[in-house]
Amino acid sequence: MQTTTSSPASYDLEARWRPDDDAGPVCGYTFRGNACPKSGAHYCEPRADRVVTFFARMLVHVKGPLVRTPFLLLDWQEFEIIRPLFGEVQWSSEWGTYARRYRIAYIVVARKNGKSEIAAAIQLYMLVGDDEESAEVYCLAPETRALRADLTWGPIGDLQPGDELVGFDENVPDGQHRRSLQPATVTSVDRVMQPCYRVTLTDGRTVVASANHRWLAKNCAGSNTVRWLTTDSMAPGSLIRDLGPAWENDETYGGGYLSGVFDGEASFHRGERSGYRISFAQLPGKVMDRTRQLMEERGYPISKNRHQGSGVANFSLTGLSECFRFLGSVRPVRLLANARSWWAGKAMRTGWAEVASVEFLGEREVVALGTSTKTLFAEGLASHNCAAKDTKQAGKVFEPALRMTQLSPALSKRLVHNKNARRLIDEKSGSHYEILTADAEGELGHNPHAFNLDEVLSQPDGSMWEAMTTAAGARLQELLYATTTETDDDSSFGADLIDEAEKTQEDPARAPHVFAFVRKLPHSQDELDRLRERFPGHPHLPVSLDPFDEANWKWPNPALDQFKSRDAMRRQALDARNDPAKENGFRQFQTNQRVQQKFRWMPMHLYRASGGDANDIWLRPDYHRDRLRGRPAWAGFDLAARSDLTAWCTLIPEDRWIHALWRFWLPEAALRELDKKNDDKFSKWVKQGWIVATPGPVVDYEQIYTDVARDAEDFDLLAADCDVWSSAPVIQRIENDTGLWEIEAYKNDFSSMTLGMNELMALVKTGRFLHHGNPVAEFCFDSVEVRKAPYNPDLIRPDKPERGKVGKRIDGVPAAAMACNAMLREPYEDTGPAERPKIVISSRGRSA
Repeated sequence: MQTTTSSPASYDLEARWRPDDDAGPVCGYTFRGNACPKSGAHYCEPRADRVVTFFARMLVHVKGPLVRTPFLLLDWQEFEIIRPLFGEVQWSSEWGTYARRYRIAYIVVARKNGKSEIAAAIQLYMLVGDDEESAEVYCLAPETRALRADLTWGPIGDLQPGDELVGFDENVPDGQHRRSLQPATVTSVDRVMQPCYRVTLTDGRTVVASANHRWLAKNCAGSNTVRWLTTDSMAPGSLIRDLGPAWENDETYGGGYLSGVFDGEASFHRGERSGYRISFAQLPGKVMDRTRQLMEERGYPISKNRHQGSGVANFSLTGLSECFRFLGSVRPVRLLANARSWWAGKAMRTGWAEVASVEFLGEREVVALGTSTKTLFAEGLASHNCAAKDTKQAGKVFEPALRMTQLSPALSKRLVHNKNARRLIDEKSGSHYEILTADAEGELGHNPHAFNLDEVLSQPDGSMWEAMTTAAGARLQELLYATTTETDDDSSFGADLIDEAEKTQEDPARAPHVFAFVRKLPHSQDELDRLRERFPGHPHLPVSLDPFDEANWKWPNPALDQFKSRDAMRRQALDARNDPAKENGFRQFQTNQRVQQKFRWMPMHLYRASGGDANDIWLRPDYHRDRLRGRPAWAGFDLAARSDLTAWCTLIPEDRWIHALWRFWLPEAALRELDKKNDDKFSKWVKQGWIVATPGPVVDYEQIYTDVARDAEDFDLLAADCDVWSSAPVIQRIENDTGLWEIEAYKNDFSSMTLGMNELMALVKTGRFLHHGNPVAEFCFDSVEVRKAPYNPDLIRPDKPERGKVGKRIDGVPAAAMACNAMLREPYEDTGPAERPKIVISSRGRSA
């Protein structure tokens, strides 16, 4: 197998984009006598040298043809990943020193290009080579009792998969104000060694749990924030949701008496205000008196007798905890048989237990318990389950790191491997590297110095990545990075992350703290042109879009001919050619293509730069609107999304320029969900006036008609195009309010949208499109993907995102494209005489 690479001379590290920031003194970082003379944001060669040297001297390859040989970085690994990733620095006024600029990194290449091995090497450097003290490079004791579904308590060490427990909602369901009780099934039971604490409550109860075990709690009595807190984050005064102490079966004569009389004369009640209640009814006399006496002797807080007109008296036992204690200890057969339907799916009304002390015990054996609800009650306390959910993928990075440690004379002496905890410990610095579970909330409370998410396409959602990235920030130069191959699910977290990586690689200024190394075979000629513009002269750029052309393989497979076999790839390509069912797999895993007919469309660096100085940024939607008043204009609109974002775009010519002005409307009911998925951007845009939020669950069309009529007053509207699904009454009302000569309605399909989309792209690429920095429009253009027609790759249309699943919105783009269609159809110099306006339903849409 060949081992040749391109010359290091082709990698100009000084030419990389970096912020224009000259803050800070001379760097002066020195490694092996080489001191960095630069200042401000710069590439620090000695820092990069140190990392490269660490790899070569401390680490070895653990698989493939280079196994057991020193980890000498290949040119693409060294000059395109490791040196820029660790060498780019910027002055930190907070810490008073230079620190790495990149805090987040994305490495996206095809399969078998050494992602896991280089990730393992980075983790080991971050653990022992990065001069970080107490770096984090990332259950319950067996005798702890859990509440079973039959309302008895049993040690979790005795539980088996399939056993039923009382659980509750892990999170507050959407549209509700509190969690509900739920039946929970045990899904797994394992025993592991973990650092443990003894938590003592003010009522004398104790429970032993691992440091990262979670409890539904709040930090103190004055706090209103209830959340999942880890054992090691709690302190005296912390409050935990509580059912009360575990109870025993009441096998006394009195217990049997209560069981019998309640089975005959009691009933369940539950109300929104009154909560859980068991009522007992009986004629006044010895039975009633004896029953009250036995209840009071056992400490049950019963109400006074209430006398009914029939002569019957009754009293009630109220409160979830007391009702459960009664049923679980006295065990009336009839009531127990019907109890589940009384509590399952109903509000979780519990009290609080106060923490008196938290004592570290060292490592103990604990039970890692998995439940279907991810919750249970442990010694009465509301607890998260403690099972490690999915550590298999993380092990693909941890195992190479462990093997590197074992084969390195220096690291094998320095690092301790805790097999049970799957942890590498550096006792010298107090740091550790461990596998985390895939349970994001279970990993809250970490303070990571380094975190790797391997094969993002295997992640069910972005909760783990969000948990780690939001936990970072308390260290000088943490590094959180994802290594992955392309996904085939365009609505997944993996797709969003890879899309963001591509955008950052194309336009580094959008996120100066993010490093992106993305090697994918492009889908379109436009994508290929952008690659050539971004990487001029790179020796491995694709020459075409053909996945079976060997000249295109090196770009998505930088390790090809080094430790990835070309012959093996040829065999896979042949299989894919001969069997169409295998082609998608070849494209995804070997050429790193997203297997679909759609692709990201707008080069955002060109969009932002379009118009140059002429594209002045407007501080509000009507900032310089007056200077355009009276000019001819064309409009495009898509008002079909009654319960979501809708858009109207007006194009206004001025000399060689085309001004684009948008109006956006959004019902207030949709605002919260869009904010949740977009860091509250939509609320900010509403406050700034870029979006008009209308009351209620659907957009207020009267507001739309008013705003559109204003555009008709301000500009000479020559023509407008719209989505046919905007409905005929809406179109007719706009026609009446604007006096348009012609509104053409059609479906947003390939034949209808291609011309307008191409014209819109041409305006951007020639620098004639003046968007004036409209932030909502920029968000739409940054989000939009287009789909190619399967029967003709030259035809395209915008691909509408799944509104219920993702936070992306593109409405400003089709509105602008339809305005371009109107502009091409009714050019300014060819406008006809004023006649009675009419509606034309295009043959491309439905017939009139």
